[in-house]
Amino acid sequence: MVGSTILRNQNFLRRLAITTSDKIRKKLILGASADQLLAVVEICVNITKDRFRPRENHRKKLIEVAPYIRKIARARSPSTARRLIAIGTKSIFRSLMLPVLAAAGRYE
Repeated sequence: MVGSTILRNQNFLRRLAITTSDKIRKKLILGASADQLLAVVEICVNITKDRFRPRENHRKKLIEVAPYIRKIARARSPSTARRLIAIGTKSIFRSLMLPVLAAAGRYE
């Protein structure tokens, strides 16, 4: 089940996942609202708590950055989330977001 925060911010998450430019990604993160940042945190929580299981190819990429994902999952304020999310690379966001967005598409 995909949370309402993720469904509300689906467009932002999709743009964050598919952008290939680091400059555009950072601009999206810096301009994101608190709700948008907490949607990313919610995705990280769902993956670390095993509420959502990505496919094998995405899981392999995420295992390499598991400590980073756990840090984001522990973020409780938008400013902490913004600082931690800004560190990530495009491959992390693609592996993190696309499986969840595919699941969210089923609930629309």
